[in-house]
Amino acid sequence: MHENNNKILNPVFLTLILCVAGFIIYSNTLAGSFQLDDHIVIIDNTAVKNISNPGGIWKYWPTRFITNFSFAVNYQMGKLNVLYYHLFNLLIHIGSAILVWRLMLLTLISPGMKGQGITNYREEIAFFAGLVFLTHPIQTQAVSYIVQRATSMSGFFCILSMYLYARAALLDGKFYFGALLAGIIAMFTKESAVILPFTIMLYDFFFITESQSSRWKRIAPFLFTLFIIPATMFFTRSIDFANMCRVQEGSPGIAPANYLMTQFGVIVEYMKLLIVPVSQNVDHDYRVALSFTQPQVFMPMTALIFVLIIGVKTFSKYKLISFGIFWFFITLLPESSVIPIADVMFEHRLYLPMLGYSVFLAGLIYYALERTGIKTVKTVMMCLVIIYCAMTYSRNFVWQSEVSLWDDAVRKSPAKSRVYNNRGYAYLEKDRFDLAIKDFDKAIALEPDIEAGYYYNRGNVYNYTDKPDAAIADYSKAIEMNPYYGFAYIGRAFAYFKKKDFDKSKADVARAKSLGYETDAISAALGQ
Repeated sequence: MHENNNKILNPVFLTLILCVAGFIIYSNTLAGSFQLDDHIVIIDNTAVKNISNPGGIWKYWPTRFITNFSFAVNYQMGKLNVLYYHLFNLLIHIGSAILVWRLMLLTLISPGMKGQGITNYREEIAFFAGLVFLTHPIQTQAVSYIVQRATSMSGFFCILSMYLYARAALLDGKFYFGALLAGIIAMFTKESAVILPFTIMLYDFFFITESQSSRWKRIAPFLFTLFIIPATMFFTRSIDFANMCRVQEGSPGIAPANYLMTQFGVIVEYMKLLIVPVSQNVDHDYRVALSFTQPQVFMPMTALIFVLIIGVKTFSKYKLISFGIFWFFITLLPESSVIPIADVMFEHRLYLPMLGYSVFLAGLIYYALERTGIKTVKTVMMCLVIIYCAMTYSRNFVWQSEVSLWDDAVRKSPAKSRVYNNRGYAYLEKDRFDLAIKDFDKAIALEPDIEAGYYYNRGNVYNYTDKPDAAIADYSKAIEMNPYYGFAYIGRAFAYFKKKDFDKSKADVARAKSLGYETDAISAALGQ
């Protein structure tokens, strides 16, 4: 590359660009509705509605205490006004993008990058990485879906820890304890932050070239943070480790081996979504793999091995490409390895891996076009960012309401029962009962014996539309599938009351009460 660029871009101006760009592309979500788990974690959660009792917030979910405390702050500011929740999410995301940019600036003056021509253009390359992180449409699920603040906030503190670690190692050691503190905070935002010590090791290995003894002195305290999350889970009993190890053939859940085999294909799908972010979906219909001999297992596995080989081969000459590849794989490990998670694929899991893709893409464009000049590189980068902005803004229209979100999911996952159930529930909330019944019928037809909640939801529609016999049949089916389904007993009690079958109504209320469900208001409504 022939041009020489010694101009230092104004950091205040660049920060303003990131802020303005972020607000523009997410402006159409600021009034977006609560979705999915937002109802459980925020709307129906008494813990986050009482900020004066942090102990209650801690007990609700210890390893996500910081995240849930932030929901409590939002509730204190505006109750259930979604604007406060969305603004908070957006500010976290913009902050993360700024940190990615600043981290890249440090990285491009690190000893590990010495002698590489890309360092002559560190201002442009670093800012582009921050813009990609900010504007890429795959980030919408982690930002526009309020409860996924757990993911974006965890990502923010992990990146902050990385940035402060880099500053401490490269410029001023006084930032080291700030890096450690940010890492500890990350551990109480979401469990996937457990990967932070390994990303610290990766960064140190790639870019900070000192003696092994110095390296391990810096890294050792971060390795101790590996025990924070499992210790918190164990001592607070917030997770049943015995049940985690009891996933066997014929029992509920996904066996670790099957989950791992499935993730080979899922990771390839993630890579496709990063490279060509089309056909995004809140609920991908990706089936669990059963054998290594399936094409959906060994073909993606072969592709991933090939990508890892590229990461190794590019280490010396194209270090940013190599780092981006290994960062991507390492940060996916908590949710894409052998620990089974009921939902095998979710786009928000790419939030932190996006840092690796941002670095990879910045390096790739530069290395591929370096002979054509910096103007060409800038042009390609800006065209790509503009495309990302347009795609993100467009995707965010889907997140404006529950109906629009699940309409989109039904189109893209038409064979998945849950998308019909969730759209049916959205219709139910809007009192569009005919449409709700059709969707619940479809969900039950696809998987009649998979989820008691489908029958419960349809029973509610029948109750609201004064069809008590049909409601009782659905509630009874839900109870047959799950005898501890307290809400189904409550719903059936109302249906029996409408039929003037008071003895059965009282029996269901008593059963719900025995299961720990609040029944005083229900009993009063039934005249009991």
